Amino acid sequence: MPIRKMLAGLLLLLLLLTGCNGGGGDSTTPADEVTTGADPGDGTGIGTGTGDVAQEGGGEEPAEEGAGPEKPAPETKRPYAELPQLPAGSGDNSTGPVDEPYCVGVSLLASVTDGVEVEVTGVDLQGEQFDLSQGSGCDDRPACLGYTFTVDDSQCSVVVTPLAAGDPAGDGPEGQLELAGSAWCSGGDLQVCAEWRSAADAQQDRTIPLYLPDAEPEESPSASPSSSPEESPTAEETTEPVPAASADE
Repeated sequence: MPIRKMLAGLLLLLLLLTGCNGGGGDSTTPADEVTTGADPGDGTGIGTGTGDVAQEGGGEEPAEEGAGPEKPAPETKRPYAELPQLPAGSGDNSTGPVDEPYCVGVSLLASVTDGVEVEVTGVDLQGEQFDLSQGSGCDDRPACLGYTFTVDDSQCSVVVTPLAAGDPAGDGPEGQLELAGSAWCSGGDLQVCAEWRSAADAQQDRTIPLYLPDAEPEESPSASPSSSPEESPTAEETTEPVPAASADE
């Protein structure tokens, strides 16, 4: 009896083991559990079997480097107005002598007020009979090119050299200077700049006339001393002595 019970127990154990291993159709392997898990984005972090890995935060792709919104360009300081011809004048219009540098002092005809600065950006000389020396000042005044007119600084200079003498019969200038510039609102008050611009536009004179030096008068040849006429002999020198009469006569 005890032997039968033991055999029955072993048979029952064998049946149980056989049913666990082979019964019930296909079994699920650990690998299948990984590849057939839940969809991405459910917080499990397991893929869908396609090999793709779920992205953290709902599957959004990371932004490409440099693909963000562009930063605005830095603001560039710009002048209030660009003037191709500044209203300029000078009292040094008659140059000379020939082939010698001549200093032309230049001032603005529209006086610069407080809060306005006018920078000279160009100096142009018209006239083939003059030579312009750029970048050099004269008579203790700075050169006009690059100069800034302010309330306290109101005059610059240009060096020109006349290459010939003027025509005495001419009635007009043989050359002219023109200055270009930029107006700046140094104090930030646009109204002040607008008033200066209006005064500058009202000026009619925009160029500085230049005149060649007068030709030096030619020296006339000095008169040669005239020869004095020969002196005529006097009566005493021309009268011959009369011979004395002899006694026989």
